[in-house]
Amino acid sequence: MYVSAEFKGELNIVRTRAEGNLNNETEAFIVKNALKVAAEEKCHKLLFDYSKVNDTASMLEIYESPLLFDLWGVTRNFSIAVLYSEDEKNFKFWETRMINEGFSARVFRNEDQALQWLSSDIPY
Repeated sequence: MYVSAEFKGELNIVRTRAEGNLNNETEAFIVKNALKVAAEEKCHKLLFDYSKVNDTASMLEIYESPLLFDLWGVTRNFSIAVLYSEDEKNFKFWETRMINEGFSARVFRNEDQALQWLSSDIPY
């Protein structure tokens, strides 16, 4: 699994890129890296670029995502955008689960749309 997390100061966003298999175990590693950078920069906007991952998460793993985000320390004041290129059904299910549990989270195929949403003051 390849992961990089960097702060984009001009946008006040932590941008994380990942490549490899995506499931709850690897997502824990990815999210913790993003949170470390976010804490250092006092940033609450996260962009996860999963456009080059192979989503291997089961529906149960996706269903558990909000609980895991709580365990990992992602509070409800974060805005979370996810870029994806395949497995739309899984990513849309993840978005629905996160929103239903009170997170400000959206999935996108287009990075410009994700950045526009993260830059807006409207959570959803």
